[in-house]
Amino acid sequence: MGCFIRIALFIFVSAHIFASDILIQSGISELGSGRAQRASSIFQKVLNDRTQESLANDALYWLVKTEIHLKNYETAANYADQFITKYSSDRRMIEIQYHQARLLYLRGYPEKAIIALGNYSVTYPKSPLAASARYWIAESLISLGQLEEAKQVLQDLLKSYPASIKNEAAQHRLSEIEFLYREQSLLDLLRWSHENYLGNAEDMQRQRMEYYDALKGLSDTESQSAAKADIDFLERLSRAKSTLLNLYEFYTNELIEAQQ
Repeated sequence: MGCFIRIALFIFVSAHIFASDILIQSGISELGSGRAQRASSIFQKVLNDRTQESLANDALYWLVKTEIHLKNYETAANYADQFITKYSSDRRMIEIQYHQARLLYLRGYPEKAIIALGNYSVTYPKSPLAASARYWIAESLISLGQLEEAKQVLQDLLKSYPASIKNEAAQHRLSEIEFLYREQSLLDLLRWSHENYLGNAEDMQRQRMEYYDALKGLSDTESQSAAKADIDFLERLSRAKSTLLNLYEFYTNELIEAQQ
């Protein structure tokens, strides 16, 4: 009788584990089909089942990836922390560490992300995700406005990992950085032209007021000369304005072409 009970219990437990494993596979299938919210619910069900501790690591692993897909970054980070704390010897530990570091950027902590991703790329230089770690370092630098540093990281990525899946994205980012440099240069030139025009306009306006003050004590002949000078002033002001408008049109066209 005791033997029969043990066999029945073994069959029951085995069936329960098998059913939970099927749930994990079902969740993976849902995620692959684009139904991430349903996948998350399935993985959470397995994780919360205390009788399925042996599958908790699988559930946590997939919850990290699923919540990132859903852009629930805080939740994903929490699951990543749990995985690293509880399953440090799991073969997927290195991947979860990468996600944990990248999530710092996704959650709005670029400075911390740079440090964590840098440590990851140094610790695991041969990891399939090492190139991705460098890419997200560059993204973090870009978000901080450190374009030159980001450019160097992306160039190093392309050189060190020529077959990386991040190469296309890195090249695209480099092109965008070059555009940002060009855009900033054109804006600086436009700003200089505008300031130069304003300076000239102020000088000419001051001269004009001096002419008007001088008119009060002049003879008719002198008044005519002053009037001619006033006309010359207006012509100079008009030419300066025309020059500024031409420069503005030129720089605007340059920016439009750079964006195409």
